[in-house]
Amino acid sequence: MEPGIVLLIQHDPETSVKASDALDGTGFKLSVCEPGEGAIAEAAQIQPALILLDAESEAIALETCRQLQSNPNTSSIPVLLLLPPTSNPDQLYPGVSDVLVKPLFTQMLQSRIRILMSLQALQQQVRSQNQRLQQEVLSRQCAVQTLRDVMHAIAHDLRNPVLGMQMVFGNLLKGTTCPQSPDADLVSVSRSELERMAQGVDCYLGLINAMLSAHAEPDAYLAIQPQSLRLDELVQEVIKDLEPLLKKSRATVLCKIDPELPPVKGDPKRLWDVLENLLVNALKHNPPGIQLTVELRQENDSVCFSVQDNGIGIPQDQCQRLFGLHQRGSNARQGLGLGLYLCQRILQAHGSKILVDSRPKAGAKFWFLLPLEKEDAKLAAIA
Repeated sequence: MEPGIVLLIQHDPETSVKASDALDGTGFKLSVCEPGEGAIAEAAQIQPALILLDAESEAIALETCRQLQSNPNTSSIPVLLLLPPTSNPDQLYPGVSDVLVKPLFTQMLQSRIRILMSLQALQQQVRSQNQRLQQEVLSRQCAVQTLRDVMHAIAHDLRNPVLGMQMVFGNLLKGTTCPQSPDADLVSVSRSELERMAQGVDCYLGLINAMLSAHAEPDAYLAIQPQSLRLDELVQEVIKDLEPLLKKSRATVLCKIDPELPPVKGDPKRLWDVLENLLVNALKHNPPGIQLTVELRQENDSVCFSVQDNGIGIPQDQCQRLFGLHQRGSNARQGLGLGLYLCQRILQAHGSKILVDSRPKAGAKFWFLLPLEKEDAKLAAIA
């Protein structure tokens, strides 16, 4: 494309004089051709920056514009239509960028040409920027997919040996290992040490499974198997299971659980993961000795679970970013930032979401709602 050429498809010879005067000092060169098929071919060949279409009639103007639009080599070239004095400048002309009705005035023609050239340059910049953005988006998508593939492969490679260790520790703790020969080189390990090692293996396996779940299909709907369950019983079981960790962290738990809560509909295994993660998160990201307040109450047709700590808190600008993939607060000391992301996905599959309220040095509160079973919800509404 030669940006210095303006092509005049001329019907009236006087138009070339006006066009030449209008282009004087603009840096554009005027090229003139007769109307007809040859004009379309020349426009396609020289690729001008602008076409001045001097039409004998509106019918000829429409036909020429149609031919320019149908040709892929000329469809993007702006057209300034120059019409006879009796024409209607407000009529729509497909493929026309601007319209002037004769008689032509040099300054007006020059102004319209400059405006169209400026618009064409801006459009070209926008097209170039769009192409760059599309390339960057494609490149980012490829990089993200590569990262997912690598993480998935690493997690799979790690999972098999960790499963093997889990099985060995489980057999040792159960005392079901094969008897050793009398001359075997044995190492004495206490049960408490075995239990700690087994807990470590379970932790690693949980992390690997979280990596697999997060990177396999991060945008896909998470499948759940809902059933009727008592959330109060599930919460108490989770707290009991975490007693060794609570003791190690010197944390105290204040339970405000309504024992007469109606059942909810949910996946017990997935919800266990959510409850456990919210409690463990509070212990992991706070110094020892904090107090956890676990509350479970009915709110209209839902059950609300909340856990609140009196720890170091989270800045407001970081609260909502906590639920993104690999996002952690500034106070996070370990982990891959998968826990809250997976919890949010689990609750979204249940038709809910985690909410958080926190500020520095004022602790943090996480909570979510789960709907009651339909029958219980109806009874609650009647009562």
